[in-house]
Amino acid sequence: MVLRLLLENVVRHGQGEERERSVEAIFDWLGSGTSQAEIACQPCRILMHDTTSTPALVDIAAMRDAVAEAGGDPAALTPSLPVDVSVDHSLAVEVFATSSAAEDNLQHEMRRNRERYRFLRWASDALEGVRIHPPGTGIMHTLNLEQLATVVTTETREGEKWLVPDTMLGTDSHTPMINGIGVLGWGGVGSKPRQ
Repeated sequence: MVLRLLLENVVRHGQGEERERSVEAIFDWLGSGTSQAEIACQPCRILMHDTTSTPALVDIAAMRDAVAEAGGDPAALTPSLPVDVSVDHSLAVEVFATSSAAEDNLQHEMRRNRERYRFLRWASDALEGVRIHPPGTGIMHTLNLEQLATVVTTETREGEKWLVPDTMLGTDSHTPMINGIGVLGWGGVGSKPRQ
């Protein structure tokens, strides 16, 4: 199923020789069961957790300031794909074993990270297509499975609406679990150098 979704994506987005090479590489992959080919994929959306999204959004904010100082339009710098940010990776548990633990921990979280959350709110207001899912709305994978994944989405091409498979990139190693419902999802994480 993954290779079918990848093939559809390559045929829809690829052009010329690059598309031909990618299609051939996918069919070779089907035949041999393995591939080292580089195949371009254009996802529909991005899912980031708070610890990876904040530095990326800070970089965009800094670049927008530089563009404005140079006399350009800072609004020209905005993500080209929809970005959902789940604030779930930096949460800390201070209170436990009480009926109010969840609410108490959420209050501590909001106090401790007030400045960061103000920045994330700015990003969602200033950058088209950036949505912030605040603490208490669930972990990113549950959010992805239950609220964000569409399996099939719409895309406007040459003035016509197309139905296309949902494809996404995520900033967590568990992102590919979305593949279980037919969404093509890749997760990227940092790794330690091998010894």
